[in-house]
Amino acid sequence: MLDKYLARSIIDMFIFLEFTDDSHVDADLAVSQMEALAAQLQRVLEPAKSDLIAQIRDLAPDYGEHSDFVQALPQAMGLE
Repeated sequence: MLDKYLARSIIDMFIFLEFTDDSHVDADLAVSQMEALAAQLQRVLEPAKSDLIAQIRDLAPDYGEHSDFVQALPQAMGLE
């Protein structure tokens, strides 16, 4: 099973890139980095990919106002 702290790190990076103010992170660069990260994660082999999806879904409620964003991450990243 995938370590939840690895899944949390991935989630935190996506939240940072998606929600950080444009004055701190260039929006085009943020999108580019999210796409690059998603592309790498799409290459993860089963069962690690399934474990990552499960961990993300399990952790989503911990993210409060961003929980819907986190819940949608597997699909947004092209993992399912």
